[in-house]
Amino acid sequence: MSLKGEIGALFRREGLYASRLATWRKQRDHGAPPPSAVPRGRRAKQALAGENQQRRRRLLR
Repeated sequence: MSLKGEIGALFRREGLYASRLATWRKQRDHGAPPPSAVPRGRRAKQALAGENQQRRRRLLR
């Protein structure tokens, strides 16, 4: 099997498509951080507390 065939098999096995790779390349070329550098999960409670306080103020008006 050629290298190209092996790469295609890997992509299929991992559920990746050429369109996703093209999107990642465009993002990289435009200076976006790699997907692994973007923090995942919930935001810290401190960040949410400030946002909640702003919303409470708006509701009271």
